[in-house]
Amino acid sequence: MTLLGEIEEYFDAKDLYQVLGIDKNATSDQIKKAYRKASLKVHPDRVGEKLKEKATKRFQVLSKVHYVLSDEERRRMYDDHGVIDSEGNLETGTDWLDYWRLLFPKVTVKDVDSFFDRYIGSEEEEKDLISIYNKYEGDLDKISDSHIGYDEERTVKDLERLIEAGKIEKFDKFVNEPAAKKAKRLRLYKREAKEAAKIKSAESKSKSSFDELSALVQQKNTRNFDDLISGLEAKYSKKPSERGTKRKRANR
Repeated sequence: MTLLGEIEEYFDAKDLYQVLGIDKNATSDQIKKAYRKASLKVHPDRVGEKLKEKATKRFQVLSKVHYVLSDEERRRMYDDHGVIDSEGNLETGTDWLDYWRLLFPKVTVKDVDSFFDRYIGSEEEEKDLISIYNKYEGDLDKISDSHIGYDEERTVKDLERLIEAGKIEKFDKFVNEPAAKKAKRLRLYKREAKEAAKIKSAESKSKSSFDELSALVQQKNTRNFDDLISGLEAKYSKKPSERGTKRKRANR
C-alpha cells in the first residue's frame, strides 16, 4: 500500500499535512514538533497487547510522513506534484522506533509532575475542555480519551459549571448520558487502573525513562498518556538539557 493509502486508512486523512495537524506553510521545526506530538499519542509502548499491532502501524505511518516532509526535496516533490519521492525506500524494513529515538530525547518524570501541577484547574485547561466538549458534542467517552488529566467526577462538575455559566451548550449526549454507557466507561477505568498497578509493581532500576514515565502517568490517569504528552509538548518546547546553559538554542 502507498503512503497516501496508509494515511487514509489509519488516519482518515487526505494529505500528509493533515496527518500531523499542520498547514502546508509549516516550518521544519513545526513539522518536527507536530510529528513528536502525534507519534507519542500512538507510541506502541503506550498500549496493551490487543492494540499494539494497530498502534505500531499508525506509528510507522506517522514516521513515514515525517520522513517525507522533513526533507526539502521530498517535500517539494510532494507539494508540487503530489508525488512521494523514493516511495519504495519507505518499505525497506526501516526501524521507525530507532528513527524516532534518534530525533527526540525523553520527556522526564519531573516534567510530568510539573505539568500536572500547573495545568489542572488552570484557565488553559478550561479552554481546552471547552474545545473538546464542543468538538464531541458532550460525548464523555470521547472527552475522557481526549482531555489531559481527565477525572470523571472533577471533569463532569467543571462541565456542569460551564453550562451554568453559559460558556458551553447543554448537549444531549452529556446531560442525558445513558447509565449503561457511563458504567461501561467506569469499568474500563478500573480495569486499566489494575493494569497500571501491575506495571508499577514490575518496575525495575533497569527500565527506560520512557517506561518510568508511562508508569507514573498511568498511576495518575490511566487513559490519558497521549494527551498529557501533547500538553507537555506545548509546555516544554525545549529539551531538558537546553533549559540551562543551552537556553538560547532553537526549539526542537
